[in-house]
Amino acid sequence: MDEQTAGALPVFVFPGSIDVIFTQPHTHKQLVTLYNPYEFPISYRVLCTAPKKYSVIEPRGTLKAKCCVDIVIRHLGANIRSNIGVPDRFRFEVCKYGYTEVSGRKDIAVRLVENASDIARQASLDQSNFHASFPPDGSSRLSPPQYAFPSNPGAPSSQSSPWLAVVAALACIGALMLPTQGDMMPSLLPTYLHLSVPQKLVAAYVLGIVTMLIIRPT
Repeated sequence: MDEQTAGALPVFVFPGSIDVIFTQPHTHKQLVTLYNPYEFPISYRVLCTAPKKYSVIEPRGTLKAKCCVDIVIRHLGANIRSNIGVPDRFRFEVCKYGYTEVSGRKDIAVRLVENASDIARQASLDQSNFHASFPPDGSSRLSPPQYAFPSNPGAPSSQSSPWLAVVAALACIGALMLPTQGDMMPSLLPTYLHLSVPQKLVAAYVLGIVTMLIIRPT
């Protein structure tokens, strides 16, 4: 049996590895498809050796017979140069629906390289470190999925997001400073820049949200 696959129930995942390229931001988000070719439903979960570096949409769930599910994996540290060359692995565990004992598992490697030309070389280096990534029984050092992945897969993955929040806050402040419709005070601004009370309430609400995003601890 393949070293990357174990259990009585073979696990079908495509692709068999993930290549993330530092200089190509569109590769920082990858799509992995888990297939269920069997005549019965299965339950699955996705684990990772470096849970803080990734966000995963649908890290666990149930898959109907003869169906598949697309799982979105985003590398949150792909823009950090020190992560280049650091091998990570995902583990896909499945069991028959209604059972808790793992019936099969499959591991796939994640490689962060600087350029596309480095993919083949990095794959060769990762192969030698495969056994160090997971224990033989596949359980003791793996984080459970509810801990491995953040509850908000859309969490900021780059340093530009705080600036977007600041811009949004400034826009809301500007909206609140505009004249209010029906205000008797004279204004030099055209009438289309006079906001209604509901519009200003929305701006105040959004300002509160983005302010919390800016000042929250990282």
